[in-house]
Amino acid sequence: MRRTHRLPFALVAIPAIALAQPTLASDPFFTGIGFHASGTLSAAYGVSRHGEVVAGYGNTPGGDRALRWTKGTGVIALGDLPGGGAYSTAQAVSADGTAIVGDGSSALGGEAFRWTAASGMLGLGDLPGGDNFSHAAGCSADGSVVVGHSSSASSGTLSGEAFRWTASTGIQALGDLAGGSYFSVATATSADGSATSGYASSAASGAASSEATRITAAGMVSIGDLPGGGVGSNAFGISADGSTIVGLSAGAGGVFAFRWTAGTGMQSIGDLAGGSAFSRANGISADGSVIVGQSIGPNGMEAFVWTSAQGVRSLKEMLLVDHGIDTSGWTLEVATAVSADGRTVVGYGPNPAGKYEGWVAHLGGATWSDLGQGLAGVSGVPLLTSDGTLAAGSTVRVQLSGTAPSSLAYYAIGFSALNVPLLGGVLVPTPELVIAAATSASGGHVLGATWPAGIPAGAKVYLQAWTLDAAAAQGWSSSNAVLGDVP
Repeated sequence: MRRTHRLPFALVAIPAIALAQPTLASDPFFTGIGFHASGTLSAAYGVSRHGEVVAGYGNTPGGDRALRWTKGTGVIALGDLPGGGAYSTAQAVSADGTAIVGDGSSALGGEAFRWTAASGMLGLGDLPGGDNFSHAAGCSADGSVVVGHSSSASSGTLSGEAFRWTASTGIQALGDLAGGSYFSVATATSADGSATSGYASSAASGAASSEATRITAAGMVSIGDLPGGGVGSNAFGISADGSTIVGLSAGAGGVFAFRWTAGTGMQSIGDLAGGSAFSRANGISADGSVIVGQSIGPNGMEAFVWTSAQGVRSLKEMLLVDHGIDTSGWTLEVATAVSADGRTVVGYGPNPAGKYEGWVAHLGGATWSDLGQGLAGVSGVPLLTSDGTLAAGSTVRVQLSGTAPSSLAYYAIGFSALNVPLLGGVLVPTPELVIAAATSASGGHVLGATWPAGIPAGAKVYLQAWTLDAAAAQGWSSSNAVLGDVP
């Protein structure tokens, strides 16, 4: 007998009594990410392409735990590596939001990890000959390439060597700069994992300092220092194509955030006026046009946002002046990362209660935004992300992850929001088009199409995926909904 399934949308009478529409993520907002249960501290360190997923850590009575945050789920603990103590922290999340990397305590010691909804937290090992230590700091856009540093035979037990990891190669040493004490660190990598930022000891820097580096298959090279200061620079972020690197360097009169390209060399981006001569760049957008970090201004350490048009600006001031968002009571100390589209900044600082808390600042204007409203299944709440400008002829890519493996998913697509209760969740789009797809063995699917001509500017496109999922309360799980604004 052929088995059939009734689409969940067939259960919805249209029109229906709609729920209040959620606040659109395309509008600017600021929010704290909160804490683990019984926790009192958290920090946000990484953010996905459009700001949907945030990675970081928070404390618990039993120890620090890596976390994953979305608007729909809030803080979710990622657990620990087996065999070690109660400790883990997440440092970065892939652009597509599916993979999170960091380090934790394991049977080996301190060990780098890679987490996905399908696999959970998996240790990546360490370089041979060292002190059973590794730390993951960044990953490629799809999470398949991980970079960081590890103790190794070359570095010895009190130092470290940069590494690159893939599932097929395992953990591989990246070497160091010639002439210094053996020490190198990898901090971030390009979208395809071919170019990596970091820093290393060199003959010029000596053992007490380091030089910012760019690492490719051709090897590790220094990208220099700012003029007028001593030898000393660190690179912390790299653009999607690997052409632009950011970090901090000693310079004339202080230590300053820099932006480097092969064409311009290393250039200071300045600091906040009225404070000490200090700034540090921690993150960069995919195209290199937006840089975030921290600087000492008149009010102490402050998170900043840099663009070529406006220079270094206090994020707190930008939120108030440009977007009318009052963050009184918060001290936005450090901006740790910016989304690939440059519209979402994450970081940490004291909240109005005086507790350090991770935060998310969305600056508005993105093509795609996350509306939440997911319904948990076998791997938690499935995640739907979208790419593409929605300009006529452009490629639109929709990726579903964390859903039931080897099952059937149905994409509901519409040009208006319905927001009706359904099977314990909320159906967000008015389903004018439904596309069926088989999910992979890892619980994912990618849908691609060319955006047609004739869709008027200002139109809004709503998407959500529903999947047959025996672990869900009523047999169906749903992703978050996403909203696209047609330019």
